[in-house]
Amino acid sequence: MKKILFFILPVFILACAFLSQPHKLATPSSEPAKATVTPKHLPTQAVPATQTAENNDAGEDITGINPLCKNDYFPVIKGAKWIFKMTTPVANSDSFISYLRWEIVEILPDGFTMSIDFSLTNEFAPKNNTTTSYIKWTCLPDGLGSPDVSGIAVPKELPIGFTWKQKSLLDTSIETISTSLEVESITVPAGTFDAVKVKEEYVPELDRTFFRWYVAGVGQVKTYDENSMGISIVELFSYSIPK
Repeated sequence: MKKILFFILPVFILACAFLSQPHKLATPSSEPAKATVTPKHLPTQAVPATQTAENNDAGEDITGINPLCKNDYFPVIKGAKWIFKMTTPVANSDSFISYLRWEIVEILPDGFTMSIDFSLTNEFAPKNNTTTSYIKWTCLPDGLGSPDVSGIAVPKELPIGFTWKQKSLLDTSIETISTSLEVESITVPAGTFDAVKVKEEYVPELDRTFFRWYVAGVGQVKTYDENSMGISIVELFSYSIPK
């Protein structure tokens, strides 16, 4: 048990860093790559451009959401929840499995607040060593952002070939360049999806391979991170998005 608890903090930090993306936000390049998007380039699970419902499943009024928060690849609705399964390499041991839960807990005039819960099991309760933190996201004209970085975390649109650059305020020496490559079918515990695959590259170059997969109407469904420590995979385990 001591050995497991020893890894809780670093894994939680890893999850917040590479899954929730507050420190790896994107600033669209001044001249993004041109791409003609045909129907075959678009995920099958599209979402409407505007929120037409007056209430969500909990009976709460959601018509007051800032229009800038409308994002195909990160549904901004109070009560939306995502649970992720994280498989992380551990030295001299099998991979360490833990779980992360996102929940949009508050809608603000200029954005929203999301809670992040870490747990050793897919059941989130104090007895399972659950740890909670909160992140405030900001809704901007080009997508969703966070105060601790400059730019956009999740762009409003992800046409194939779209490229954007990002710098973390925690380490401005490294620039991240993200490019949407293709739509491919992937299977995670939450189901099978047609997802937009995004590759991250770094300047200066790092010994690291990193991919993300996004699904319209659902959000991020998978990340793949291969570096000198091994391979870390984060997969969507389940989700619930009020309509």
